Amino acid sequence: MAHLYVGLSGYSYKPWQGADRFYPETLKPKDFLAYYATRYRAVELDGTWYRMPSEQAVRAWAEQTPPNFIFAPKAHRHHLLAALLLNNMSASAKLDDRSARFLGAPDTGAVLHHATNFGL
Repeated sequence: MAHLYVGLSGYSYKPWQGADRFYPETLKPKDFLAYYATRYRAVELDGTWYRMPSEQAVRAWAEQTPPNFIFAPKAHRHHLLAALLLNNMSASAKLDDRSARFLGAPDTGAVLHHATNFGL
């Protein structure tokens, strides 16, 4: 049976906090993900485009979300650039050890590839 997971392109946006906004005024930023996970079942990890998360960060994300929560990490920019320069999209699948932990894990959704021209 197919499942539809609805989520947003991130969860740690300070402008979303305050009166009549998504996060309550008193919620601490470290608790944003846990709160977000009570409202949505998936989230894009946009920050992985810029830098790979530490193992500690990945563990913390897992601890703050329910078992069926889906993470959709964005592939790191260097992987896509390598694929474009090599004219071989299979190179984009060669993620480093930290990003590879997402692949095949029960809480991993699609790995997003951000299309850009890199000034080429």
